Amino acid sequence: FTASALSETATNKTYQLTIVDPSTNTLGAASYAWTVTNHLGSVSSVAGSTVQYTAVKDEPFTLSITRTRASVTDILTLRERGNDLDRNGGNAFVRNLLP
Repeated sequence: FTASALSETATNKTYQLTIVDPSTNTLGAASYAWTVTNHLGSVSSVAGSTVQYTAVKDEPFTLSITRTRASVTDILTLRERGNDLDRNGGNAFVRNLLP
C-alpha cells in the first residue's frame, strides 16, 4: 500500500492509504479490510482499496490489512508510529519482488 499525508495538526496526522496490488491483473479482484488499533487499544475497522486514518503523532498503532480473493485470505500486520507512515514519499512499504 501507499500512504499520503492529507492533513496535520500539532498532535495528529491524517493519511490516505491506497492498496497497490498488481496481482489483480492476473488473479482478479480482491476485497480489503483494514483494522487499526491505536496506542490506547481502541480498534477501528474500514473496508475498501482506499481508506483514511488519523493517527496520533509519536504514538504507535497496529495496522492490519486483510485481503480476500476467491475464498483465500491473506493478512498483513505491522506496527508503526503515527507520524512516520508516509516516509519515503509514501512508498515505505512497497516492495517489488519481481526481478
